[in-house]
Amino acid sequence: MPGPTSTPVLITVTGPDKPGVSSVLFAVLTRHGVEMLDVEQVVIRGQLVLGALVSTEHDPEGLQETVEQAMASVSMHVEVEVGVDPLTP
Repeated sequence: MPGPTSTPVLITVTGPDKPGVSSVLFAVLTRHGVEMLDVEQVVIRGQLVLGALVSTEHDPEGLQETVEQAMASVSMHVEVEVGVDPLTP
């Protein structure tokens, strides 16, 4: 469970499905030492939707910037929401 000083961050990646997208995202998350709260992935007619709800105790804005750069490097759209309620479905 996230600690009292942790910030929840919801990351949603969308775009054409291709190899390596998940590994790029999870490499960034690993480097930032986040706690993974939930992850879902679906591919519909070749379009990937990948969502990850994480919790970080360090620099959520830095995480957002790094995720955005990493996803741009693989030509994927990303939406990052800092401070979402992790208990709201």
